[in-house]
Amino acid sequence: MQANKRKDAIILALVAVLGLGGLFALQVARNQQALTSDERTVVQNADEEARQKNGQQSAIQAVSANLLRINDQPEIDIPFLYELTDFSPGGVYQLDPGDGAPRQTFVNGKLSYTYHQPGTFNISIYAIDGANEYKILSVAKQVANLTEKKLINKKTGKPGYDD
Repeated sequence: MQANKRKDAIILALVAVLGLGGLFALQVARNQQALTSDERTVVQNADEEARQKNGQQSAIQAVSANLLRINDQPEIDIPFLYELTDFSPGGVYQLDPGDGAPRQTFVNGKLSYTYHQPGTFNISIYAIDGANEYKILSVAKQVANLTEKKLINKKTGKPGYDD
């Protein structure tokens, strides 16, 4: 009976040692894979910088996005809604409103911005991917003076009558 218990204990100890060895080998393989990925990223970034210096197009696929209300005309002192279509969820997109204000970041493809002076502004949309940024759209936007005093609903902030 003791011989069977001793055999079972030895077998159990061997299985435990083999299991720990396997876990160690797996951890070493994961660390090596992470190192390899980081090295590839450094090489890709160096290649990208070389392409940009030579005036070549980026190897990274162009990020696409379009503005839904691109032909609508904002008016001064009324919030204007910029809405992106065909954009990558989870990506970081920013609007340069062109009036000297800092860039504004889209949230779920939407951004409300208020112009405080009339004129024509060159707006730009940027996609940011880590340390790289890409200008994906640039268009002139005409901002108009209010042609008439509009009544703004105090509750909604939109043109119309108060409820």
